[in-house]
Amino acid sequence: MKYLGTYIITFIFVYIIYFLFVVKRKKASEKLKKSLEVRYLINRYHINIETINLRTLSNRIALCDSFIISTTFIIVLFIDKFILKMLLGFVALFPLILVSYHILAKSLLKKEGK
Repeated sequence: MKYLGTYIITFIFVYIIYFLFVVKRKKASEKLKKSLEVRYLINRYHINIETINLRTLSNRIALCDSFIISTTFIIVLFIDKFILKMLLGFVALFPLILVSYHILAKSLLKKEGK
């Protein structure tokens, strides 16, 4: 139960920070078009971001990033040794990124009608 509460608090904290600094600001939302996440979605899944609302896209990316960071944090929390924490966090981070952005891309493609 302790870990679930920590997970939820971490998720909400990361989401609020991302929301305040990216989703809420118009200038930062415009920079999102050139971000690494969006370029990955365009190049790998051929998503047309012109048909997607930019605020919706940035909100979904914020949810994905919050999920990735929170899950990695909880996985690392179980290990006591520092080197193993870093190694396991690094190893867990890449599959989480690939899977969550794959799910995001599939939902965007479905919304797009492909």
